[in-house]
Amino acid sequence: MASAAPSPSTSPVTTLITSVADSAFVIAFFTAILYLAGASFQHAYYARFGINPALLATTSIGIAVEGANAILFTASAWLFAILPILVVASLAALLSAYLDKRRVAVSSPPLYTSVAITAVRVLAITLTLLIVGFAGDIAGAS
Repeated sequence: MASAAPSPSTSPVTTLITSVADSAFVIAFFTAILYLAGASFQHAYYARFGINPALLATTSIGIAVEGANAILFTASAWLFAILPILVVASLAALLSAYLDKRRVAVSSPPLYTSVAITAVRVLAITLTLLIVGFAGDIAGAS
């Protein structure tokens, strides 16, 4: 009789390194988003006056702070613009969950697959990046 091999346990050092790397990735990702919004804000704002923002002495931190301001000041406008999409997506998720329960009752395969979930995640990240990128342009142009 063959017994299953025990799963290797992770050491506390490996767990610590993994959690630090994950945290660093998240911080770098959000910093990049803030910088993208700030750079697009500066470009749109100074372009209104015919000034090249590359000629100005600004720091990366200043650009990221302007990006945070651009995102915060345009968040309500973006929420109002995408609210119908969010409502339709929520209703579609509820409907598909209901249909999944009905399909399980009659022994059919579920509607959700790992490919569909991954596609939705990629779409959500892409939309988030587009909204952040355009937030700076909108805040700078207004």
